[in-house]
Amino acid sequence: MFDPLEDFQSTHLGMFRETIKAEYPSFEEKPFLLPKTEYYKPNLGKSAEPVVIKANSLPRLWFVSENKNQILQLQSDQLINNWKKVQDEDSYPHYDEIIQKFENHFNEFNAFVNDHEIGEIKPKQYELTYVNHISSLNGWEKDSPIENIFPEFKLASDPKNFLPKCEAFNWTNTYLLPNEEGRLYSTIKVVLHRVSAEPLIRFQLKVTGINKEASLDKMRSWFDLAHEWILLSFAELTNEKVQTEYWGRTQ
Repeated sequence: MFDPLEDFQSTHLGMFRETIKAEYPSFEEKPFLLPKTEYYKPNLGKSAEPVVIKANSLPRLWFVSENKNQILQLQSDQLINNWKKVQDEDSYPHYDEIIQKFENHFNEFNAFVNDHEIGEIKPKQYELTYVNHISSLNGWEKDSPIENIFPEFKLASDPKNFLPKCEAFNWTNTYLLPNEEGRLYSTIKVVLHRVSAEPLIRFQLKVTGINKEASLDKMRSWFDLAHEWILLSFAELTNEKVQTEYWGRTQ
């Protein structure tokens, strides 16, 4: 996320699309994504505040690759690179591949902004998100205890309790990065498979924040830090046996 480009117009969206059309042949128009900025005041239960935007803000565009796995999102204050699983056999790309693609697109857009004298990209906040779906294929059955996957999370199941067995859950925990350079959000919830309607666990790890310097030349180091936090958090929050048997952990 960066300061809004005040001179960014709908024509610029179309012009930039032409520069990436070979890689992203189709596009979709989406509502403007409301930005939220992290803050670090000692105010429990609140971690990000919405930013008021103008009513006439331009839409957000999704530029979509031919295989639908890659999505590049663009609006006047954000550039987002997504990879999503479309087919069950799709393999998650490695971080190095993802970050390189994002950097390439960011550099392309930054050059476009400079060439057309639209303004200057001044970073306000970065975000890195990892999503994993856990099912019967990789360690979790609908009626099995959640602590089999996440040892730190337990649901009461005493038959003497008033409440019956929990039908579904949706937990979010937050953790501060050192030096107020960001915050990690860990979210665990039950969702349904888009085709089979089988219950799944959606495990999301998201880091948002920015370096103290808030400069573009420090952007990669922040993403590397966020990636390290996601890797270590994933390993710490999930069962080591399941990591080894189903997710291929070797060390």
